[in-house]
Amino acid sequence: MSQQNAYVTALRRQGRSRWWRSLIAVVLGVLVISLVPLVVTIVSSSLGFATDTASPDYPWQLTVRNIGAFVVCLPLLILINRGLNRLPTREQVTGAPAWRWGLALRSLGVACVAVAVYAVTLFAIEGRLAFAPEPRFALIVALLVLLVPVQVFTEELLFRGMFMQGLVSAIGVTTVRVLIAVVVSSVIFAALHGTQSPAMWASRFGMALIYGYALWRSDGLEVPTALHTANNLVLLLLAAVTGTFATTFSNTSVTWVSTSLQLVALGVSCAVALRLAQRRAIKKA
Repeated sequence: MSQQNAYVTALRRQGRSRWWRSLIAVVLGVLVISLVPLVVTIVSSSLGFATDTASPDYPWQLTVRNIGAFVVCLPLLILINRGLNRLPTREQVTGAPAWRWGLALRSLGVACVAVAVYAVTLFAIEGRLAFAPEPRFALIVALLVLLVPVQVFTEELLFRGMFMQGLVSAIGVTTVRVLIAVVVSSVIFAALHGTQSPAMWASRFGMALIYGYALWRSDGLEVPTALHTANNLVLLLLAAVTGTFATTFSNTSVTWVSTSLQLVALGVSCAVALRLAQRRAIKKA
């Protein structure tokens, strides 16, 4: 196989897994990201975390409760993947010899600009673009910057990493079959986000398609993680600035205009990031 396909073909290429190992790993991963946040919610409630959205402590405690749980989920996923699929940590992350920090950071920068343009435009259209920072604003920003990348990487490791590596190991490594793995993982990613409007489902499905395609073409989690991080982080930071954090965080419905703008922003970001990855590969060749 070509080096470009080293990541998604890791299990099949090295003969390290039977299909049932990958299936068990994915099922356990889904259970982890479903049950750990539930346990954290129960514990946070017993500790007296605010449930009233009018409370000045609600936004930052909502961040800790809903995103902070992934700090526990991430090492568990890595251990599950290592134990069942017998993949070293590096091969769980990238098909390159080492994590490509430069590519990840450049992709993040590009995506942050594109998503910021989309988000500001959307907030202006919806009449939400007003400077009204949430209480404990500095704390919220610090928590988001620290926790969102962990949350995003956990989701990417499960849905674009474990799932796609496992499915490709089972069905084969032709272009069509890899794209089938991208579509199937995207459907599951969107479905597992719970009750949502058709436009919201389409948004998450479309984003997952972009992330999956980015993973395949860039040969690792660096680019999809950067795109996903930019999307979540910029939207939540803007919500914190405009005093709409709680509603934005728990929103289950968006307009088709929002979905269209978001997918265009992420699609452009993906194209630029993949071009950066290609240029990096050419320089090293």
